[in-house]
Parts: sequence; structure tokens; C-alpha cells
Amino acid sequence: MMLRITLLPLIFLSSFNLLPAIAQEPTEQWTSVDIPADWTRPRSGNNENGFRWYRCIVKLPNDWDGKDLSLYVEPVDDAREIYLNGVKIAKVGAMPPKFRSGLGEDEKHVVANNHFVAGEENVLAIRVYRKYPRGGFNVGAPILTDGNLAISTKGKWQHIIGDKQDYAVWKDDRTDEFRYSQLADAEAVLESFKQLAGDRGPQTPAVALKQFDIGDGLAVDAVLTDPNIAQPLSFKFDHRGRLWVMEYKQYPNPAGLKAVSRDKYLRTVYDKTPLPPPHGDKGQDQISIHEDTNAKLCKSLPWSQ
Repeated sequence: MMLRITLLPLIFLSSFNLLPAIAQEPTEQWTSVDIPADWTRPRSGNNENGFRWYRCIVKLPNDWDGKDLSLYVEPVDDAREIYLNGVKIAKVGAMPPKFRSGLGEDEKHVVANNHFVAGEENVLAIRVYRKYPRGGFNVGAPILTDGNLAISTKGKWQHIIGDKQDYAVWKDDRTDEFRYSQLADAEAVLESFKQLAGDRGPQTPAVALKQFDIGDGLAVDAVLTDPNIAQPLSFKFDHRGRLWVMEYKQYPNPAGLKAVSRDKYLRTVYDKTPLPPPHGDKGQDQISIHEDTNAKLCKSLPWSQ
């Protein structure tokens, strides 16, 4: 029997003036980095630890006035606070003294319509704390969208090591190379959010099967694919040659549990321990059986004798 499994990963402000978020400031300490490349590179050395800030300018269209927006900021192995025009609008993970990596947390955040100025330049800043972080994660640059159109901030951002609250506002008259305003179809932008360089995107099992580079005398047969299986986490053969596959469709955020701490190895402590199967909500735990009845494939295997 041959088997292929496709592994397809409240602040309220009544009224305030947002425009002073852009002022004047010397720029000697700020450097220019490429996002998301700076977040995906390998990490090494103690100089990766501690606080740092990233920021850019986002000019939003006039017709977004009065709308609530969605901000996509994909978690990395650090803690993050996201600011818009100097106001904290979201967080991922937890800052010291109870540091917790934000890996596995939500990437989508609501931006209330009183946190930005449509038709003007808005300052998007991210406060980051790292503690022996791991790099190499596939992560996208932040995206702002009203659901129909979207603005990607992929490209040049300002970066500084240290931690001052006024880093959340722009005090530099240079904005052109760090400004983002280009609108594109939201569905297309979000589809490319996590796409790797050269990634061909989702493919059907039949198309994917044709792309295997198979050695002489070997063959690959797809006996179980989507939609019969999704998000497999572990698989093992037993003494009879049967393959047991565990699907974890809620990974990495189990329903009904809240993460209270997470270390650098992603070992997570939750607020409670769920009951093992078959307890819990009815219909959530189930076993399905899929049999390969192709005698030509099975007859030569030791357990078929």
C-alpha cells in the first residue's frame, strides 16, 4: 500500500488630532530595513534580544473615511504591540515582565474608524520585544484593508533598536521611501500574504502528484487527499502495516483554551486541561477508516501474506 498525504500552517478615543503624529526628528539612529525580509532572516547572538521598533507611513484613501478596517500582522517569534498614529491598537504575545511569544496567535485585528485619518498620511509603528528568538519563519508584511481593497506595506520600513514611546510617531520629514498607498484587490493581496518566493500556490492533488521527482523502480500513488484529510499532525504505522493519521484541525489554537504562557520552544501552558477523547463536545472527536483495496500494490507487503 502506498500513501501520499498532502501537507497543505479597547482603547476608545472620542476625538483627537491624528496629524501631529508626523513631526520633526533627527534620523541618525534610524536605519532602513526591508519588511518582511528583516523578520524572516535567521537569528543569532544576544544582539537580537531586547526592544526595537519598526515604522512606516500609510496613506489611506478618502473613501475609507468612517469605515472600520482590518489590519493583518502575522505573528513571529517575539512579542509585538501595533500602533497607529501613536495609539496602541493591537498586540501579539506579551511584553516583559511576563514575556510570551506571539507565535500561533491571531493575525487579524480590527482598526476602529477613529484611529486613522482617511486621505492623509498615517503612522504605522510596531514595538517588538525579542528573547532568544528563532528566525526563518515565513511571514508577510502588514496589510490594511476595508474588505474590498487593500494596501500592502511590503518594502522599506524605518527601524531602531531601543524603546521610547515617541518612536510610535513620525518625527522625520523623509516619508517618500517609507510611504505606502497603492490599492489592490483585497482577495488577491491576502492570498499572497503568506506566499513564499516562487510559491505556486495551492494545487489539486492530481497536479501535485505529477510534480514528484521519482527514482527508478518507485511509484507514488495518492490514496488519501483533501477533502478526506486536512492538517495532519502525526502519522505512524502499526504492526499490521496500517497507517494511523492524527488530524489537528484546530492547531495551533485549540478551541475553548486560552494560552497563558509560551516559551521559546513553543511549549504552551493553557488555562485548563481538556478532557481526552471521547469526552468534550459531541461530534468533535471521530475516527474515519480509508482502505486501499488495490491488490497489486498490497500483495507484496509482508502483512498481506
